[in-house]
Amino acid sequence: MKQPSLAAAYLYLVPLLTKVAHEHGYAIAVHGTLARDLDILAAPWVDEASSPADLVAALYARVCSYAWDQQEPMGPTSKPHGRLAWTILLGGGAFIDLSVMPRQGTA
Repeated sequence: MKQPSLAAAYLYLVPLLTKVAHEHGYAIAVHGTLARDLDILAAPWVDEASSPADLVAALYARVCSYAWDQQEPMGPTSKPHGRLAWTILLGGGAFIDLSVMPRQGTA
């Protein structure tokens, strides 16, 4: 039997994550298939955007109540073009793969 899709659960989280990101001066985009994880790219959108670490902490605080297995976000890991990546485990095999683009002048 095929494993059930987590896509609906991931899509439920997107508006919650979008609101928090906006409050911290970031825009987010979903990429990928939602088959394995929720891939999110956060880009600073205003001059006074929060630090990537503050953004990740706020996003985690918002979704941790939905997590089956609450663990602190793992990361950051350096990626091409100054991007930083974190993994937020939700439990049951579900997780968020979050990449944050650098703020201008901080790469």
